[in-house]
Amino acid sequence: MSLDGFSMHPLTRELDTALAGGRIDKITQPNKQSIILSVRQPGQNFLLHISINSQNPSAHLLEKNLENPEPPVFCMVLRKQIETGRIAKVRQHGLDRLLLIDIDSLAAGGRIVTKTLVLELMGKYSNIILVQDGIIIDALRKIGANSSRVRTVLPGQTYELPPGQEKKD
Repeated sequence: MSLDGFSMHPLTRELDTALAGGRIDKITQPNKQSIILSVRQPGQNFLLHISINSQNPSAHLLEKNLENPEPPVFCMVLRKQIETGRIAKVRQHGLDRLLLIDIDSLAAGGRIVTKTLVLELMGKYSNIILVQDGIIIDALRKIGANSSRVRTVLPGQTYELPPGQEKKD
């Protein structure tokens, strides 16, 4: 079954209930198209598997961890930026196939900053993007001007939502 905004609404509520307030313990990237966040809640651990496979993009909880090869660059960036952070909220943008995971982490000087892990689960255009204050820190799939006329997704640029489709919620 394909993932649409309507079926993503209960998924968002389920993930928010399970993960909000949890601390990100470990981040792994088992393959080029997915990441796994180990989230520790009091008395319970969760594994959030996020896949941007063009045939079946998904975000779901796993029972057991997958094999963990040498971490690629994107995984290392996520570890540096959000590992040990607390998940503040899991939310959906309207009824789009966009999941936003707000993560509070400590910055220099002991101040708390909120970073957002944006999951664009839109078939062949799926992506995972880390954003802080509207600026892209990094993305699993970087999209330059030569790849897309509509929008670019590169570190240091302002994050723009994917173009709307003029459909009703």
